[in-house]
Amino acid sequence: MKYKHIAPTILATYIFAIAPVHLGFATEMVDRVAAVVNENVVSYQDVTDRLQFAIKNLRTELTETQKKDLLQAQMDELIDEELLRQYAAGRGYLVEDAQVKSTIANMEKASKQASGSFKKFAGSLYTTAENQIRATVIKSMIVERELAPRVIVGEDEVNRIVKSIISRQDELDEKQLAQIFIPIVEEEQAATARRTIERLYSQLQTGSNFADLARTYSRDRSATEGGEIGWFRGGELIPVIDNAVKDLKTGELSPPVQSANGWHIFKVLDVREAPKPDMTPTAEVNITQLYAPIDSTSGTPAAVQNKKHVETFKKIKKSIDNKEDFKNMVAKKVAETPLYFASGEMGWLKVDALDAQPKQALKNAKKDTLIGPVEGEKGVYLFYVNDVRETEPVALQNIRARIEERLQARQTDLAFRSLMRDLRRKAFVEVRL
Repeated sequence: MKYKHIAPTILATYIFAIAPVHLGFATEMVDRVAAVVNENVVSYQDVTDRLQFAIKNLRTELTETQKKDLLQAQMDELIDEELLRQYAAGRGYLVEDAQVKSTIANMEKASKQASGSFKKFAGSLYTTAENQIRATVIKSMIVERELAPRVIVGEDEVNRIVKSIISRQDELDEKQLAQIFIPIVEEEQAATARRTIERLYSQLQTGSNFADLARTYSRDRSATEGGEIGWFRGGELIPVIDNAVKDLKTGELSPPVQSANGWHIFKVLDVREAPKPDMTPTAEVNITQLYAPIDSTSGTPAAVQNKKHVETFKKIKKSIDNKEDFKNMVAKKVAETPLYFASGEMGWLKVDALDAQPKQALKNAKKDTLIGPVEGEKGVYLFYVNDVRETEPVALQNIRARIEERLQARQTDLAFRSLMRDLRRKAFVEVRL
């Protein structure tokens, strides 16, 4: 049984401060301690259970070397989880059982599994599985309450990526990617991170399941999704990654790729041809309108009503000399009769979003012009155009929004890694495994 949300997105650590510890544990307890994290412990049972659950998720036979590496990864993960738990407790963050149950239910739904299937899958290892979920909830609380609000996405960086995408807009292929990411938090970890990524790449080449390895080893937020990170087109990723994936076809893997933050392996899950984005600027008008709608309850045919309103608006138009005259007239009409309830200053409107007749009338409008009467399907309009402008094309606005969202996520991840690095540096950690 496969799950999209089994492994937590807690970063691994490879370096621990080893120092004497004098916490007064009973002798029989010391033999069962795998690690000391400040004044708390990680037991051998915790590590053993976590290792067994990780192996269950991998659904494959491991060599002794692979088991040793996986054991170290689970040990690292448990220590990070304990550091996070202590950090959260110090700030009064409480994880309710209902939050854990809700997270598990969402996980089952995303994985298209029946309610209760996660507990059934975990079996006797349910406690350690539930603790992993609890750790993801703690991380989410810290990220949402403390880290994400502090992240500011730089406009220059957004513009750089948008410019890169626009310059390559003839490259219509989009790739759906998944990744395994092994971070390098400290320089001393570089060699270990490289050995880990090379071993995972070797396992993938011999048939190991990418999603399973991502859930177990990847330290990116996408780990809970089996490594899936979404759809990307040329120019949207940083150059070193863009170059690594640009020639890959569906199902193919990139070799290990080093970025400024660590090592990556990418897999192309799918390829599609995306429509070329329409880069036509969006025309907008700022208008004040006098609007007489058709009264469907009057019994008078709509055509007759419109004709009467057109004649009235023509007379009004002749009496208007400037913007202030028009605004004052509209205000007076609104005050005099409910007929003109929808009249007044309309602010900035996208021309293409208007009904057919107003759209046609305002298509090439100029600033400080009086346009109309315009006979529409719903009534008659008289427009004063206060101003006109062109804004970014809708397609470009959508690209920009997507880039901002991804940069926000990336910088939030970096902030989390920085937090974990600081917690480890300040903590007393002794590994006895």
